Amino acid sequence: MTEPIARPIGRQPARFAPHDPRAAVVAQRVMDAASEAMSDLHLEHVGSTSVPGCPGKGYVDLMTEYVEGRLEVVWQALESLGMAELGDEIRHLFPPERPVFHGLVKHAGDDFVVVVHVLAAGAWECGALSHLPRPIASR
Repeated sequence: MTEPIARPIGRQPARFAPHDPRAAVVAQRVMDAASEAMSDLHLEHVGSTSVPGCPGKGYVDLMTEYVEGRLEVVWQALESLGMAELGDEIRHLFPPERPVFHGLVKHAGDDFVVVVHVLAAGAWECGALSHLPRPIASR
């Protein structure tokens, strides 16, 4: 087993941050690690860090879809990367079939907050996120 790419994260307050082009590199590292952990686990880089020049909260948001009956396998794969489900203070905002994972990924000496949104295939959010103006850096 390879070493997890992420490590546990405490509560991180939202903040305004200028665009950091290194976020795309972090996203690709996590996407590659996810594919190694589970060959059919495809993550997509979404959110402000996926749009060059766009400021935002600085979190590297990723999204994945799962088909019925595969949520537990996706969950295990994300945990093998060192990602953890959001804490109790936020978990109530997301139903069990729509979990959110997070972790810290070290890159170029800095910690990057990575958030993975896990969505059922065909969920309305998948379509909404796919219409954002951004490069698709998945698969």
